[in-house]
Amino acid sequence: MGENNSAIVATTAGTNGQVLVGSTAADPVFATLSSSDGSITFTTGAGTLGLTVTGGGTAWTEVVGTTVALAVNNGYILNNAGLVTATLPATAILGSVIKIVGKGAGGWLVAQNGGQTIHFGISNTTTGAGGSLASTQRYDCIELVCTTADTDFVVRSSIGNITVV
Repeated sequence: MGENNSAIVATTAGTNGQVLVGSTAADPVFATLSSSDGSITFTTGAGTLGLTVTGGGTAWTEVVGTTVALAVNNGYILNNAGLVTATLPATAILGSVIKIVGKGAGGWLVAQNGGQTIHFGISNTTTGAGGSLASTQRYDCIELVCTTADTDFVVRSSIGNITVV
C-alpha cells in the first residue's frame, strides 16, 4: 500500500493577518477573517492576528414607565413606583433569553401572549394571556429561556418569592 502524502505549496503570499482556509477537494486559499455582526475586531500585523470581542453580553434597558414589550436577548431593569407590566415577545427562537431585575417599589409582572406558558420548576403559568409571573419584593429577579419557539419559556434562575398565575 502506498501512502498519500500531501503538502501545502504556497503559490502566493498572504497579507498581514490572513490565514489559510481549506475547502473540500480544493486547495486552501488565503482569506481575511471577519465578524458578521461586528462583535469581533481583528488586529493584524506581520505574523500576528489579535482578536478583541466587543459586546456579546446582555444589552440592558431601564424601564421607568409602567409597561414594556420585552425583546429577546435583552435585560430589563424595571423601575417604577407602580407595577411594571412586561409582556413576553410574540416571537422568540429556541434559546432566546430575557432577563428582568426589579428596582422600583411597584414591582413587576411578566404577562404572556396567547399560547404562551412559563415553566417555573414544577409550577406552570396558565397558558395564554391569563398566565403571568410576578415579583413579591422590590428587587426580585428572573431569567427566562425560550425552550419551544414562540410559546414556552423556562425560568432558568430567580431571586425572590415569585408568584405564578
